Amino acid sequence: MYIVFDPYFEGEGREEMRNIAIIGLGNLLRRDDAIGVILLEELRGKFEDIEFIDCNIEGANLLQILSKFDNILILDAVDFGSKPGEYRVFDVNSIDQSARSTHVLNLREMVMLSRVMYKKPRRVYLFGIQPEDTSPGMELSRSLSDKKSDLIGAIEETIKLLRE
Repeated sequence: MYIVFDPYFEGEGREEMRNIAIIGLGNLLRRDDAIGVILLEELRGKFEDIEFIDCNIEGANLLQILSKFDNILILDAVDFGSKPGEYRVFDVNSIDQSARSTHVLNLREMVMLSRVMYKKPRRVYLFGIQPEDTSPGMELSRSLSDKKSDLIGAIEETIKLLRE
């Protein structure tokens, strides 16, 4: 996996690219849709210099959150047509219809609006996990539950790349 600097922000102010936020999105009442929030809670406290933010289903305050950080990693259930429990890391600038969040937010447009209004964030990545079951319920499907530790490891590796 490669993470590159956003071409819109290359150059000026790179020395300020320090602060990182991990945002968990999800609905705790829709089984696998909760994976972003669940993984966020597993990671909370492992990194002292990172802000962990639970957006749950309240995406309305996401614009305000985006405006406060240079580097953001969003954890969410994303239907990209793969096997349940598989993940992909998307640069928010390249998100298209092949990667659909299970939420109604248009993440790319929110990031662009934040950049116009606040000049932040510089880099935003979506760590998307393919759900199996987003029906009403409070437990993850077995496919996602069995892969939680692997997903945590992959997120930790992605965090290392964000720090570069």
